[in-house]
Amino acid sequence: MIHTFEALKGCSTKLAFPLIALFLATPVTLQAETFSADVWADNWFDLRVNGTQVAKDSVPITTERSFNAESFDFTAERPFVLGLVAKDFKEDDTGLEYIGTRRQQMGDGGVIMQIRDASGATVVVSNADWQCYVIHIAPLDKACENENDPVAGTAPCGFNASEEPTGWDGADFDASSWASASVFSEAEVGPKFGYNEIFWVASVELATCDGSTAQSWVFDGEGTIAPGSAPKMCLTLTGKTRTGRSDNNQMIAITLQTCSEDQTAYQAWSYRTAD
Repeated sequence: MIHTFEALKGCSTKLAFPLIALFLATPVTLQAETFSADVWADNWFDLRVNGTQVAKDSVPITTERSFNAESFDFTAERPFVLGLVAKDFKEDDTGLEYIGTRRQQMGDGGVIMQIRDASGATVVVSNADWQCYVIHIAPLDKACENENDPVAGTAPCGFNASEEPTGWDGADFDASSWASASVFSEAEVGPKFGYNEIFWVASVELATCDGSTAQSWVFDGEGTIAPGSAPKMCLTLTGKTRTGRSDNNQMIAITLQTCSEDQTAYQAWSYRTAD
């Protein structure tokens, strides 16, 4: 099984201070629930629910190379709005990294996130449905990274910066004019370190069979079906059955969720023969 690395990059080649908001279309409940979140960012993030901070990256943005993952719980009532601040490391407003060395270059940033409810069902994943607004982009000219003495604000190292829109992370904010987030594959990004500590269940894509654990499933003929790389995650029937072109064609969504006795009715599998 190969999953997609859905990195919410900004609307530019340099992601310094993008803001990303997601409005959730989930059923309303009358009491708060506990949700579990996993976030991996290059380099730093701050997550807000209905305008209130629920978590932020434990490694300061001043850390040049920071690729840690964060897992945490938060409580909220559905529906709720997520506001995500994502920052990439920069030495100054040129937007460059490793200034004055042979590695001097423009930075790039991205983030992947997934949120599950108490049953293990996936509630939110980062994808192209998210809307983003960049409040710091630099440099405006890629030629800046070839300057011997780059100076922020002096061509070719110009930059654009603005303040966070007032109330952008609240439920009443209209983000319809914001751009959609850009999605990149795991192969394109090459995530490292903390990324590999999380089992990302957001999505699945087809890939050439290579015999790896990531593409292996464990099934003894009676019971659960689990990825070889994540034996505690079970193939789970989700939602309601719907019909296709006729009543004989019945379909139901299948997701990966944490294996649980409470989910046995939706996670137990067997096989049958034509006989």
